[in-house]
Amino acid sequence: MVYESCVACSGSLVGSGQVRTCSRCGGVHVEARSIGFALSVVDFSVLAPQAPEERYFDVTYPDANGARQRVHGWYDPTTRKMTQIG
Repeated sequence: MVYESCVACSGSLVGSGQVRTCSRCGGVHVEARSIGFALSVVDFSVLAPQAPEERYFDVTYPDANGARQRVHGWYDPTTRKMTQIG
């Protein structure tokens, strides 16, 4: 699903292609064509400790059967690791 505004703060999304960024909060919205690309933006395969600076992420990607999956939460922009899901 492609959003017109940021899910976290309703700010404007800027950018084109698979990655768009919120102009207000810096949240990352990814409409990935592969799980590999999605993980290169935000590593949501492991939960890391909370970080001093966190940003919202919303990632959709195709699973092995081609169905779209969605993961969203908060991540550490320095390590790219997810700190909170949902």
